[in-house]
Amino acid sequence: MLSIMLDKFDPASALWRTVEVKTTLKIIFKIDIHGPIMDLGCAEGNIAQIVFKDRLVDVGLDNWKELLVKTKDAGIYKFLVLADARLMPFTGNSFNLVFSNSVIEHIEDIDKVLEEVSYILKPRGLFIFTVPTDKFGEYLFFYRVFSSMGLKSIANWYKTKRIELLHHYNLFGKEGWDERLNKFGLKVVDAQGYLSKTFLSIWDLVAAAGFILRKLRLGFTEKLIKRLVYANFLRINDSKESISLESSACLVIVAAKL
Repeated sequence: MLSIMLDKFDPASALWRTVEVKTTLKIIFKIDIHGPIMDLGCAEGNIAQIVFKDRLVDVGLDNWKELLVKTKDAGIYKFLVLADARLMPFTGNSFNLVFSNSVIEHIEDIDKVLEEVSYILKPRGLFIFTVPTDKFGEYLFFYRVFSSMGLKSIANWYKTKRIELLHHYNLFGKEGWDERLNKFGLKVVDAQGYLSKTFLSIWDLVAAAGFILRKLRLGFTEKLIKRLVYANFLRINDSKESISLESSACLVIVAAKL
């Protein structure tokens, strides 16, 4: 899985996506999936292609026109739709499954998104999505380093800036998502945590190194970072930390429309 991700993403994203998709697949395998399916925030379709394998996804929706143009000939979706997740052009009860991978944390006015998802889902339809949690900022490598040095103001600045640069508007734990989903007739029926404190810290360090090297125009070193990530992935991922819903940096959530 990691080698596939390293072909598609930068080293830090490949680390994240590998664990994310493996966790998502464990949940997907337990579900008898029926179409129609929509991928909310589909981008290039890289994740949906792995999650749904040889199955054509009915609709890929994104608000980024340039990405959809690239996705058009990939053969992953039956239809591509350019639209905002807060105002989707579908009638009620249109889909049995809405899937969204690391997307809805980036959308302001999350209640509008959840209201739309509930509207387009058929009764007992499922909303499966992955998101970082409210623990994300505390687990960042440099937040932890500065905090351990007693430099709390710098640590908080780094956390705030990192979250701001990533456009993370919705960082909640399971209880927070329970509350928001329930308002729109969606009930959490399954949830799984992924990315431990240690793993998230390593991700942040790899991401920061990649960013600095790109700024220095040392792009050739990305191949080296990829080799290091690949060689050490099992050790990185084999953290002895238990990942509970409360302590996890990320969640896969399955919500059913009542």
